[in-house]
Parts: sequence; C-alpha cells; structure tokens
Amino acid sequence: MITTRRKSRGLSTLKLNRASRFAQGLVGWLPMGNRACYGSDTMLDLSPVGNHGTLVNGPTWVGDQRLALKFDNVDDRVDFSSNIITGADRPIAIATWIQQDAGGNNRFVFANSSSSGPNILLTLSSTSTVMRFYSGDYAADSSVFTFDSGWHHYVWVWESNDTVRYFRDGVAIGTTSRISSGSTTGAASLGTNTELVGFGFLLDGRLDHFCLYKQRSLTEGEIRQIFVETYNGGYGSLAMGRRTIVNVPAAAPAVRANFLTLLGVS
Repeated sequence: MITTRRKSRGLSTLKLNRASRFAQGLVGWLPMGNRACYGSDTMLDLSPVGNHGTLVNGPTWVGDQRLALKFDNVDDRVDFSSNIITGADRPIAIATWIQQDAGGNNRFVFANSSSSGPNILLTLSSTSTVMRFYSGDYAADSSVFTFDSGWHHYVWVWESNDTVRYFRDGVAIGTTSRISSGSTTGAASLGTNTELVGFGFLLDGRLDHFCLYKQRSLTEGEIRQIFVETYNGGYGSLAMGRRTIVNVPAAAPAVRANFLTLLGVS
C-alpha cells in the first residue's frame, strides 16, 4: 500500500512529449495534477486526440501532497462526449493510479456504454478483490489480491485475440484466455457507468494519471516502466522535460520492495 505517493509538481501546464514511444496510440492522457484543470469543470485530455471530459456532480480536485481527482461514491463522475473506444479498436490498454477509500462490488473506473447495445467496462471489485473487465455481457476477472486503501497502479490490456491481461503495481496478476469482443455506441465516463448510477457502483476514492490506448498493446516491460516512472507522482516520458524520478517515497514494504526490484535497486 502506497501511503504518500503524490508530490507537488509545480507545473501550470503540461505538454505531451510526442517523441515518446508511450505517445503512440494514446487517445486519453489525463494527468490529474495538471493545474490548468484546477477550479474548472473540464478535465483536459493532453493526448493528440483531445478527448476532454466534463466533471459532473462535483468530483473535487485534491492535492498538494496528492494531486488527484476525488470521487465521492454518491454521484461524482467525468463524462466524455463520445465512446472513445470500441471493440474494433483492439488492442486496447488502460493504465491508471487509484486509491480507494472503501471497498464494494463493481467500483467503476472507466465505462464505455450504451443502453442500446453491449458495454465495455473496467471496474475494481473489492468484494471478490479482483480487477474486472466487461465486454458486452461477458465478465472476466484477474487473480485475487488483497484489498487495501492505498495508492496502486492498475493496467488492463485487451488484446486483438480477445485475451485480457491484468497488472497491479507493475506485476502481472492474471490473464483471461478469451472474452467476447462486444460493441458499443454510447459515451464514455470515469467513476461510474452512467446507466447504473442508482445501483451504487461508483468509485469511492481518488484517480490519477489515467492513460487510454487504442490499437496499441503494452508489453510487460512497458507497463513496469510506466509504474516506475509515475510511482511518486512523476509524469514519466510522456511529458516534455520530465525525467524518471528515482526517489523512493515511503510505502508499504511489499509495494516498495517491488518498486526497488523493478528499478534495479537492491
């Protein structure tokens, strides 16, 4: 469990490093510490596509020590004007830092849905303590892990052959052999599925550094690099003028040890 991950980064506006290999296929880059967003109802997408979001019902910017967007488990969400991705866009990868204040079944992180068709959903479930992936009417889970209320880095990768790979803090925690590709025509959202707001499936906690890729997979090495580069609040090679931050903040022993191993520090 990472207890003090975030640091004040002091940048008024971020710029995408288009030369970074991590910019390839990027259709959503939402670094919540981008202070150009603060005090606004607009969530700026700094990817080349510009899929900006709208804050709905008052999710709050929290920070100095933890620059993130806080969802209240009541009605907070971020809406986008389009569905952003479809099953035809595979491979698809989503990477984000999440700190959950409380457990509960089907805490939606990202939803791409429509009442007229199948859904593509990403969610955390702390009842069964897994990462969960929905496509159409099919659900697939990662291996079971222990839930806690600290910061963790989560990655879902939906491959062209319909397998789904799951990573937590840079480590693989399962692969689903096959899942229906489904389809979708509705608009996307963060923090809930807009069709299920009344059912209590809302994110309860903080979200930071959300990245969405389409027609782009991420290798295990790339996922580990993203985890290491953004571990203590850095933006990694996605941002212009930013370097990998190698300072190791206080963290739970298991996560800290894994970070040091991936960094090559004994």
